[in-house]
Amino acid sequence: MGTRLFHLALAAMFAAGAWILPNPPQAVALKGDKRPNLQMVRLHDLTIDQMNGRRLLRFTTIFVNAGRGPFELRGRRSSSSDGTMEMAQIMYRWDGSTRRIPTPAFSRYAGDGHDHWHVQDVVVYEMWRQGELAETRRGAKTGFCFFDTTPWNLSLPDARRSGYYRQEWCGVRSVLRNRVGVSVGWGDRYPWNFVFQWIDITGLPGGRYKVRATVDIQDYYDESVEDDNCTYAVIDIPAPGHGNRVDVVRKGFGCGSDAMTAVETFPDAVSIDPPRQLVFEPGMHSGYRLNSKGTVLRKMVARPRAPRHGGASVRATPPGQSGRWFYIVEGPYAGWWFKDTRRINAAP
Repeated sequence: MGTRLFHLALAAMFAAGAWILPNPPQAVALKGDKRPNLQMVRLHDLTIDQMNGRRLLRFTTIFVNAGRGPFELRGRRSSSSDGTMEMAQIMYRWDGSTRRIPTPAFSRYAGDGHDHWHVQDVVVYEMWRQGELAETRRGAKTGFCFFDTTPWNLSLPDARRSGYYRQEWCGVRSVLRNRVGVSVGWGDRYPWNFVFQWIDITGLPGGRYKVRATVDIQDYYDESVEDDNCTYAVIDIPAPGHGNRVDVVRKGFGCGSDAMTAVETFPDAVSIDPPRQLVFEPGMHSGYRLNSKGTVLRKMVARPRAPRHGGASVRATPPGQSGRWFYIVEGPYAGWWFKDTRRINAAP
């Protein structure tokens, strides 16, 4: 029906007394969790720094909370002799309550002069030459004491006018508890000149590279959207000895799915069909889930008391890693990558 005919019909209904207004809608109470949504602001301040004979790519990062509730973690340890704190996510709910969600995340006391506890691997930096995965490099910064440093989008619903989470809540060396977070509409900024805020590019030739920063690459935390956690920059860097200028070709988003997805093989991998039968000797073994650039997404530690068997379908050297690795498809460790060691042997 065209707009004019629609309005004529409305007029006729009013004239005939046929239009009856319904009861006013009742307010619907929202239920459940007020989930955060972690995102990255575009990388900026990209520059090359020379330090102690090394060549470092530096840049500024900001991760932000675009969700409906705070992103908050709370840590605890049983005694001051524990070197790490277990971190749990605190989920705020629409009814005013909270719930505690255990996570695999942990924090360590910083040894970089910041003198507080850092949650490990909240944001991960990766860099590789376009078309050459073998040269994947990863960032030096692994620990983060995050809080409301930067107002980002205060027009979001429930955004605070002023910051709430504070640096001192990260805790000094002696504490047994800590608390970190980012409020709705706020961000946590790490300037380019902070310690460890770099990727070591020593020895890399000049050319075109892609730099990627991903928050919660391990998918440890409960969010409203899980695949918008990443930003990237395509850059040109000069050859060693030809200056420190970084030319930014383009910046963008939309790389989160690749960054956060575990893979079962790599382009230069050797397929093993039928799977090679391996024996994991008693002791400690570390298994990993890796993305397509060889970056660790998850780690598990197995301590078998007796030999365990597993079948490997792929042998590879993941990008940016060293040695031979096996992808296990049979047995108790199926779905994990293991680096070849003396305690992993071929089955008789």
